Amino acid sequence: MLLFLLACAADPPSVSSISPKSGPAGTEVTIAGTGFSGDMTLQLGILPLSELAVLDQTTATGAVPTGLPPGPVNLIVSGASGRGMTLSKAFTVSEPEPADPCASDIKRMTHIPADGSAVKIDRHLPDGSVDRIQLDVRELKAVEYEESAIEGGGVCRTVYLRTRTDQRHLFDASATDDLRWQAQRIAGGLGKPLEVGETLTPETPSPAE
Repeated sequence: MLLFLLACAADPPSVSSISPKSGPAGTEVTIAGTGFSGDMTLQLGILPLSELAVLDQTTATGAVPTGLPPGPVNLIVSGASGRGMTLSKAFTVSEPEPADPCASDIKRMTHIPADGSAVKIDRHLPDGSVDRIQLDVRELKAVEYEESAIEGGGVCRTVYLRTRTDQRHLFDASATDDLRWQAQRIAGGLGKPLEVGETLTPETPSPAE
């Protein structure tokens, strides 16, 4: 009987990575590991992932839960037996983008490596910390450009990167009118379509035109 129980005991699930590694509440994440099953739990810090979906034995998806304070948190997986594995400080919870990104104290620095495989966005927060996001270009669906009115006058122009799961990441924001043609250049460089949303000003030709 003892041998039978040992043979049937399943190895507990384990986690190896989470992507992306940072973002605000609601960010969709993909977790890789082994031994995943529908009865396991995944949590960031003290809260379980929202919308958890186990795709197969090595992949699960979910959303960053609401209620976590900004900063690094652990990723914890537990199986039916309750045993858990922890990846220490695997994810960094960031503050959400402000409603008016052109007036924000958050400064962004973006970088696309020469091989064009990824987009890196560093968000320098007012407290001096840096929230780093890396997006695989293969997971990007489109580049979005839109404009909104600034309180007191003016136009805020924004460029977003939208993933295949319809998650949007702010790439750049500016009140200058050249951001629109820059969005075209970014879309062309990434090999993604440019989708233009609400605009408040006439289209201006790019310097190349």
